[in-house]
Amino acid sequence: MLTAHFTAIDKAGKASAYDNSSATYKAAIDNFDKQVGEILKALEQRATFKKENWLVIITSSKGGPFEIPPAQNDNTIFSNPNVNTFTIFYSRNTIRVTLINLIWEAVFLVIFYGLRVGYLLR
Repeated sequence: MLTAHFTAIDKAGKASAYDNSSATYKAAIDNFDKQVGEILKALEQRATFKKENWLVIITSSKGGPFEIPPAQNDNTIFSNPNVNTFTIFYSRNTIRVTLINLIWEAVFLVIFYGLRVGYLLR
């Protein structure tokens, strides 16, 4: 297992904007993409890589402030950019990744609908 913590994207977002239209933010994302590529390349160069069953999960710890246009704001958790995160799964074994994606989707639906029901009951 490898765990890494990258902070440059959040720092760039705080310094400029959490939006691809910001050159600083976009450059931080491009640099992060390069770093992830280097990690994947290092994994693939392991002598035992073909016998190993790696699952790479990349996720953000939080979203960032971003103004949602009023026409796109549905007043749900999806319109709250501070809690919107992304998660990427990668494995050379796509069947396993598909199953894991389905499990994560089910967990998300339980959490989302649980929050939504709690929100509606207020």
